[in-house]
Amino acid sequence: MLEGVSSSMPLPLFSLIGWSLVPDFVTKNLLSSLHRFKILPTPKAPATHRKQYALTFACVVLGYLSYNLIDSSRSMQSNFYHFLGVSPSVSEQGLKAAFRQFAKKNHPDRPGVGREGEELFVAVRDMYEALKNPTVRFAYDRFGPDVLEWSKTCSTPREYIEHGLMNASGYHIFVGFFLAFWSLVGSSKSDPVSFWRYILFLTFGVAEIGLILSPPLSSQSTTTSAIEGLKTTYTTFNPLQTLFPHRTVHQHILFLHQLFLFLSIALSRVVPVLISAFYPDQSLSPAQTQELSHQIQQLSSIADRETSIALHTLLHSVASSDTTQTSPSSRAGIPHEHISSLARPRPFVLPTGILDLSDPRTQSPDKISHRHIAQDPDSNHPLVHLVQEIEELIIETNIKKEDGPLRSTWEAAIRRGRKDDTLLDTSFIAN
Repeated sequence: MLEGVSSSMPLPLFSLIGWSLVPDFVTKNLLSSLHRFKILPTPKAPATHRKQYALTFACVVLGYLSYNLIDSSRSMQSNFYHFLGVSPSVSEQGLKAAFRQFAKKNHPDRPGVGREGEELFVAVRDMYEALKNPTVRFAYDRFGPDVLEWSKTCSTPREYIEHGLMNASGYHIFVGFFLAFWSLVGSSKSDPVSFWRYILFLTFGVAEIGLILSPPLSSQSTTTSAIEGLKTTYTTFNPLQTLFPHRTVHQHILFLHQLFLFLSIALSRVVPVLISAFYPDQSLSPAQTQELSHQIQQLSSIADRETSIALHTLLHSVASSDTTQTSPSSRAGIPHEHISSLARPRPFVLPTGILDLSDPRTQSPDKISHRHIAQDPDSNHPLVHLVQEIEELIIETNIKKEDGPLRSTWEAAIRRGRKDDTLLDTSFIAN
């Protein structure tokens, strides 16, 4: 009986397996049901669906977390004080009175106790013998029933604490090594919760040390000769003792281990899903970058071709049909196939003589007619007017844009012109 009581509580392995299977399955079916019964509107955008899934997933995981915590808390084995029917803060006199009351009802000499009752009485008697020793009771409250096997090597509270901390260090070394291994191998480089897992681990470690070094719960003096080696002169508020007044420090530490385990799993699963849904990562993978570059290249080629077609169509519409050089083969082929573009550069050939402004004395008589078209201000050819307008526009823009002699001359000419106009107006009015 005592051996069964002293065994530590096993980890809920089935709960750990459930963490990898249950949340996703339940979230998909629950979200589908919420959409089917019109509790949640059916999302039209993928971003809205991701947010709904993330919130539903968080509720499922937190609910599953609460269930496991409650189930683990209920399945925690009872302590020695529970069998005696007293609180861990009971005094030595109260503990003795509780055992006497138990012995009156369950002593093997009483009729109807039976063999099971006799075994229970022997186990509870051993519990009482351990708790009536202040040093063993001090160690039992912090490290559980395993301290009954330490009596051969430990005799003072300090020795029990040192032995207990050495045993507890194995758990913390394993958890710290697992967190480091998970951060390096099991998670991505951009894991947003890796730092907070370490903070959670350190927080619970400090809380565990604080519980171990906390003053005894009983009203007995901590300065008796039995525990002279460890004096505590401070008082601490223990919220776990307020929530679970019938539990020992050792049971609070076991609960902290469970709470750390489940919070770590919830932190690793819920937070990344919420971050990815509400704050999506803008960076692209190499495959996505390559695909996006390919699409941009295709769109650029289409835009280049369409722009080139529109530009050449406009220029060909300005030029007369008899002066535009197009071969019969190009007309008979694919439409606009002869047009150049940025991808296929090809010079645009103007009609001969349209922009020929060279000296007429150096040209042959058969080209004078085309040269006359470009030089004659009265020519009605559209390109002549277009070239003149473009030249004037370029000259005016450059003069206005630059700071220098040209702009100063331009502004001075404008002022003189306005002054002359003012003088002419004044003379006209005077006459």
